[in-house]
Amino acid sequence: MSLKTIKLYKGDGTFIVDVTPDGEGNFSHDLDQGAGNRNVKAKALDDAGNLSGFSPTKNYYPGCSNVPVISLEDETGNEGSGQTNTNTPQIKISIELPLPTGASEVHADSVPALYLEYRPASTGDFTVVGDLTDIQRESSTKFFKLFTCPELSEGQNFFQAKWKDAAGGLSAFCSLFQVIVDTSVPDAPTINLSDGIVYVGQTVTISGTSSD
Repeated sequence: MSLKTIKLYKGDGTFIVDVTPDGEGNFSHDLDQGAGNRNVKAKALDDAGNLSGFSPTKNYYPGCSNVPVISLEDETGNEGSGQTNTNTPQIKISIELPLPTGASEVHADSVPALYLEYRPASTGDFTVVGDLTDIQRESSTKFFKLFTCPELSEGQNFFQAKWKDAAGGLSAFCSLFQVIVDTSVPDAPTINLSDGIVYVGQTVTISGTSSD
């Protein structure tokens, strides 16, 4: 007995296409069912005309247009300001993906790497960090990578990231994310109050000056 044909079907049993396996039973076919929730299963036909039962159904989601989100872990300014007082801050690159219908979670192989670039000003060339691997799972549909930046310039620094899939496909870049580095320590303020002064009242107005 040798395999003659692999028959591919949609999850509902609708026939898609016949594929010819090699001498060892391996087969490959570039299948385009369109974007969105999709599924596939298969039967094997041998040269004697015997047809197997269905393989387990595999659920997948092709054509995903999601892009990563970048956030600043070492934010020391107001929330959402993108300000930090260290020039080697840690950023978080996250990607949330759609859950294929019928699957319990997005498979970890969906995100083998996240691709990162940055530049030290609002214009100019990007420095390529490249592929960040060892991606961690945050939830059934979300993955992330923590990245400690190389020494950044004072002031504005901009980052952008792509998601890289298991086939090597790259998403579009996310929106530019700005990190503002300010490591300058302000001067100590001056208090306009004579040291050792005594008052009758117990409420005293404290005034002074300060500068960056």
